[in-house]
Amino acid sequence: MIAEVGHALLWLAAACALLQTIAGLVPRARLERLTVPAAMANGWLWLWVVAGLGWVFWTTDLSVAGVAATTRSDLPGALRLVAIVVQPGGSVIVLGALLAWGGALLAFVAGQARPAIAGVGLASVSVAAILLVGVQPFARLIPAPTEGAGFPSATRGWLAALAPPGATVVDAPLPLGGIGNGVTLTAVTPVAGPDSTGVMGEVRVDGVVLLPEWRETMRPRDQFAAVDSRLGVGGWFAARLQPEGDGVWRVSVTRLSWLWLAGALAGVVALVAVIWARRR
Repeated sequence: MIAEVGHALLWLAAACALLQTIAGLVPRARLERLTVPAAMANGWLWLWVVAGLGWVFWTTDLSVAGVAATTRSDLPGALRLVAIVVQPGGSVIVLGALLAWGGALLAFVAGQARPAIAGVGLASVSVAAILLVGVQPFARLIPAPTEGAGFPSATRGWLAALAPPGATVVDAPLPLGGIGNGVTLTAVTPVAGPDSTGVMGEVRVDGVVLLPEWRETMRPRDQFAAVDSRLGVGGWFAARLQPEGDGVWRVSVTRLSWLWLAGALAGVVALVAVIWARRR
């Protein structure tokens, strides 16, 4: 049901982007006053389109083609959301969302710049057409597979870069059940994919449960650590797991506390920019 609703919302967003374009670029249509509302509606609808995609990937709805082609039920939640971008046509989805939200922001802070808003709308219409005709992010698979294909091997090499730099909580070898600086390795479970084998660790820190993975692929043969990151009381945590041998695992946990400050500063800057633009 979520996939059908998301598909319908994408059609509505495309219609709003088309109205945004015509209202701003075709004076004879006498729809100038609809330029800003159409841009705002396009941005709002895209918010729900992305939310729908996030839901089908988070719940691993394997009846959706993009989910089945890119993710698996045993992947950590953070990586299932990353699969939205990794899936075929994921970059077009990101572009469509950025255009819609950029047009809505432009309409909010500079509503008189109708030609510019309409230009963004024209680009948004083009991207929406590609999504609806070619990519089809909510396309159904009938019958649905019992398990997804997982991340392509070519994609896995950069997964370790998902954890940005921050304050290291622990980076030490731990046995199963071992504790280091408040970080506990509580479980290590074997996992297997269509072209890989490996383990999923369960790491607990400050009430947050992280599920990093270590896998070895068969085609081509390589190794990679899949980082899991989640938000907790003490900040955003990122964890990775690597084998040390003899039942010992190297556990690395990073606390990204600076994200709270960065988010607050970004909010203040955005608020100041909006107030300044509205007063001009």
